[in-house]
Amino acid sequence: MPEKPLVPYKALKQKQKAHIADWMYRETLRFFLQYQRMPEAEEFETLCQTIYVKVQSANYRVAFDEIRQLYAKRLDSYTKRVQRDAEAGITLEALAEQPKQKKTGKAPGPRKKRELAEPECWQDENFFFIAGYTSGGAPYGVTWGKNGRICLPCHDGAWFE
Repeated sequence: MPEKPLVPYKALKQKQKAHIADWMYRETLRFFLQYQRMPEAEEFETLCQTIYVKVQSANYRVAFDEIRQLYAKRLDSYTKRVQRDAEAGITLEALAEQPKQKKTGKAPGPRKKRELAEPECWQDENFFFIAGYTSGGAPYGVTWGKNGRICLPCHDGAWFE
């Protein structure tokens, strides 16, 4: 079976991009906690390869060069973030134990029965059913016919009893 072609990083889904960004940050933090400094050129390549192995194991078909360029672009912001997190005492174990974010939707609970609103007055002496009111306040709808029968409009504009 032939391998799937590589896709550009831009074509990945947001969740896939978030996973890659998380792997980049975690590898940077792991390196910083181990060596108390940010990676240099050779170590940068090693970190890129480690990240790329994770990308491949997740079956994201992205080129290594794109991952390297993206990591190089983000490394400065990761430097600031890692130093701030290291000062705050955050470790890899603490990151792994963080609970997943809950969905923002309302939790399902027992449904309450809707109480019916007071029935509005949909009838009067001229109309069997008042469908609405014009901007001038005049009602329109289905009228009463002779002897209390309902009078319905026909397609040609006439009235049918």
